[in-house]
Amino acid sequence: MVFLATHIGLWILAAFGFGLAIGWFLWGQWVGIDMNRDFKSTAASSADGPTGSIAVLSDSLLKTQRELELCQQSLANAETRMKDANIRFSPSTAEEEERDDTPLVPDITLGQSNGTTVTRDNLKKIYGIGPVIERKLAELDITTYRQIAMLTDDEKEIVSDYINYFPGRIDRDGWTESARDLHRNKYGEELE
Repeated sequence: MVFLATHIGLWILAAFGFGLAIGWFLWGQWVGIDMNRDFKSTAASSADGPTGSIAVLSDSLLKTQRELELCQQSLANAETRMKDANIRFSPSTAEEEERDDTPLVPDITLGQSNGTTVTRDNLKKIYGIGPVIERKLAELDITTYRQIAMLTDDEKEIVSDYINYFPGRIDRDGWTESARDLHRNKYGEELE
């Protein structure tokens, strides 16, 4: 009986040792500890620097911190350029006073001087004009197809400067031709 108990005890001890070894190995793989080193060399190397997955995470963290610093630096440079651009392109107070005193666009009331009420046209039907540009044009009292169709080159330049969207857009998008077509379709009148 003692012989059987001893064998059972030895098998239990062997199973426990084998389980402990497999558990130690799997835990080391999961945490990232190199199992080929003995415990003393692992402890000594941890004083020099992190090992295994800790080293990977540390390297990843350092890389992410460097990328973050580069992004912050790039953002600061962009903000500086934006501030410089705003200062450079913002009109001075003298220019604002001049702009308030003189109309930006000469009176474009062709065919409207007889005292009739002028209805607004939907300028968004013209290619290249959206709600924002339509509001900007309304600020200049340009609300009809006729006004856009009759713009002179000087007036186009003034309007283009005022709306401040892509210089030369009026000619490039063909606003005057489109306005002539829409005016003809709506009012049956041919503009030159």
